[in-house]
Amino acid sequence: MIEKKEILDTINNILKKEGAIWWNEEINYETKIGEFGSIGMDSLDYWDLIMELEQKYDISIPDEDVYKFKTVNDIIDFIYKEKQG
Repeated sequence: MIEKKEILDTINNILKKEGAIWWNEEINYETKIGEFGSIGMDSLDYWDLIMELEQKYDISIPDEDVYKFKTVNDIIDFIYKEKQG
């Protein structure tokens, strides 16, 4: 069974690997998607993150859901629910 902390760690690892955030920065549950720009991410980085999460967790996240995400926790909750059901 997957844990929410594991998904958060995966998000941080993907962003660090892609160079979207610095090695010493961390995204947390309450990080707002709109604030990604303040840590150097652009919309392409965001969509790359979504695609990598889909691949890693073998799920599909519909575009309409992606546009509804307001915080990192929204992404985590979506993945968590998909993997539980």
